[in-house]
Amino acid sequence: MKSGRGKGGHNNGSNDTTGGFEVQKQPQQFALVRWLTGDYCGTLTPNVPLDWIRDFNETDGEYDESYVVEWRKPPMPRTGWPIFDGQIIDVSDNENYLNEKMIKVKRSDEASGSDGQQSSSGSSTCSISSNAMLTSQSSQPSPDVLRELVANAVRQAINTTPRRPVVPESSCALDSTAGASNKVLVGKKLLMSRTAFNKAKNAASPGRMIGVCLRQAFSVKRLQRSTYAGQGRKKEDGTVHSKPMLKKYQKMVDLQNFVLERFPHLTQSSFSTAVNSFTGSRLNKKPQIQYVSESESEEEEES
Repeated sequence: MKSGRGKGGHNNGSNDTTGGFEVQKQPQQFALVRWLTGDYCGTLTPNVPLDWIRDFNETDGEYDESYVVEWRKPPMPRTGWPIFDGQIIDVSDNENYLNEKMIKVKRSDEASGSDGQQSSSGSSTCSISSNAMLTSQSSQPSPDVLRELVANAVRQAINTTPRRPVVPESSCALDSTAGASNKVLVGKKLLMSRTAFNKAKNAASPGRMIGVCLRQAFSVKRLQRSTYAGQGRKKEDGTVHSKPMLKKYQKMVDLQNFVLERFPHLTQSSFSTAVNSFTGSRLNKKPQIQYVSESESEEEEES
């Protein structure tokens, strides 16, 4: 009786053999992701490979509120893959199913009035872009899904300004007191621009992240004349002159906690050394940008 295999004993099907036993290949799994940070915050992408998602276990019964997702579009930058926060809506090896699920989610958002037409258009743009990037790894969407995506993209092109990504205003939660000025509140006192906030979260090293946050927290003048813990300098007459310390401010506490969320193994001594390096010569090497004004409480503490 024939075994059903091809000539030479090789299996012509989709199964591999190991020691005479057939091993079924597992199909590649993809996730439908709603982005929580980045230029496409609030939009949907239906075909993100699961190995791009950090610490994700598809066997868990429930998904976390958010995951860190690597966007692995070649070539990889020298600093590593860019990362964004994303919400996992569904997981499947059927991309047509995920595309149809994405359309249902968008229609549900429109019906509830949570995001509106702008979010729907933006999410279609994000998904089309990601489909183009991942064609080598995935199958094409069904004709009905493709027509829906193209129609939404055309509507967005008519209603939006070219070369400007659409970011739904209601998609990312900002501080209620700073929403009009596009600010993000970190901790209790550290107020950062949204651009600087995203740049800090995606920094490749603790030093870069600390530098971005320091320039949002304090003015150039304060950084030039201060150190992290205060530094005593003995003058010729024998008196000791101490520089103002930065660690006494709540903003510095918020800054350190923010950095430790991204780099939990950073030691206290390494953190203080990195802060001091940005109050010295390295500070003058950075491009000049607009800095925040000192608060009244800080001015009173120095007077």
